[in-house]
Amino acid sequence: DMFSALREAMNGQGDMSADTLTFAENAATLQRILLALRNREFAYIQNADERRQAEWESLMQGAEGEVSRLQARIGEEHEDILQAAQQALANYRAAFEHYSSSRSANQRSATHMQQLADSVLQQADQTLVENRQWLEEQAGAVMRLLAVSANMILVLALLAGWVIRQLILPPLHQALAL
Repeated sequence: DMFSALREAMNGQGDMSADTLTFAENAATLQRILLALRNREFAYIQNADERRQAEWESLMQGAEGEVSRLQARIGEEHEDILQAAQQALANYRAAFEHYSSSRSANQRSATHMQQLADSVLQQADQTLVENRQWLEEQAGAVMRLLAVSANMILVLALLAGWVIRQLILPPLHQALAL
């Protein structure tokens, strides 16, 4: 509407007052700020840079200030348009803040899930190490048992051989002596 009034004044259909130029300048400033807001929003969405969020907040305050300046200067016939613009800015702020808080909550949730996964993996690794050590101890015990068993069998075999020798040799000597 401000640009239309300026266009009419420039075409000679209306009077060009300082207010018309000021309104048009404020409207152009507001449009420039809105474009910059969208740019910062996009940059924040891409990489969640807190600096971009602070820039967005600063620009939003500038936009709200421009709307307030326009409201102070505008007539009642255009006041409803500025009320709608102010409400749109408030809705935009609420949506961006909701997105920002949701993103922060998602990041906290992802960090928490990563910590839980790391904890589970550490516990699994610790259990694996403990089980490996237990298996190595059991294998060592089985090897010692096998070694003792083999030695006992060897001793029993030697003892059995000696007993058999003692039982066979005396009668064999007697048979040869005859």
